[in-house]
Amino acid sequence: MKVLHLALMATFSVVYATVAVAVPITYYGQKGEYTVDYEAGTYRGCVYGTGCIKLGRNRKAGISTWKNGDYTYSINDDTVEVYLKGKLIFKDTFN
Repeated sequence: MKVLHLALMATFSVVYATVAVAVPITYYGQKGEYTVDYEAGTYRGCVYGTGCIKLGRNRKAGISTWKNGDYTYSINDDTVEVYLKGKLIFKDTFN
């Protein structure tokens, strides 16, 4: 039983280590492109024809949320949303 327990722990450690190594993910929306690097804690959003913003780890407010003054940037597998003082001002859906 002890050998099985150690084997399971070793397997879990390998799987966890594999999952923990993340690469930046770029989402392509109708209005722009958005890159999240969960390991580095960064967000970069580029809206076509408008420009880009990059928010570093120091702006991180949650797993997939960043704050910049009164603005909050939130991203998931389907959408990116930007709020100003809690009011939704921008939303893009990914392809």
